Amino acid sequence: MIGANSVVHPPGPASGAGANQEQEKQVRDTFAKMEDAVAKNSCLMFSTKSCPYCHYAKDFLQHFGKKCHTIQLDEENNRLLGAVVTAVTNQRTVLEFRGKGTDALVPNIFIEQLHVGGYDELLAVEQQCRNTQSLLATDKKYEKVCSFFSENSPPGAQGQAQSRVGGG
Repeated sequence: MIGANSVVHPPGPASGAGANQEQEKQVRDTFAKMEDAVAKNSCLMFSTKSCPYCHYAKDFLQHFGKKCHTIQLDEENNRLLGAVVTAVTNQRTVLEFRGKGTDALVPNIFIEQLHVGGYDELLAVEQQCRNTQSLLATDKKYEKVCSFFSENSPPGAQGQAQSRVGGG
């Protein structure tokens, strides 16, 4: 998880592997762009326009009256950002969608500067936050994440979304 107390170094080409300084600068700048976006948004989702689980996650968050800032990784100017997000979070899942297995890195969700993961992890985190006896709900590190779900939530919002098989 990436957070205020985390030390994360930007991914980059290995030294001596033919990487030039301009490429390394682009990666560092892109890493800084990612860190800035995570820091400025209580909820941030890296997404693609065609990802069904990104839409499910957005709908799930709307049940809580929450908006999640979205960065579309399938836009031309965000391709390197997608690679950096994947390298930093190490989130890769094989999704079964329309009869095909596909390697996906989205949705990739951060809440209160902590990496949550994908859609299924989002559901699991919310459920654990709701269970006041769970380790996550009692861990100070996740206090802001659990507060994110409970603050200003409409009555009965918790637990309304259902897990979708093979989620991201």
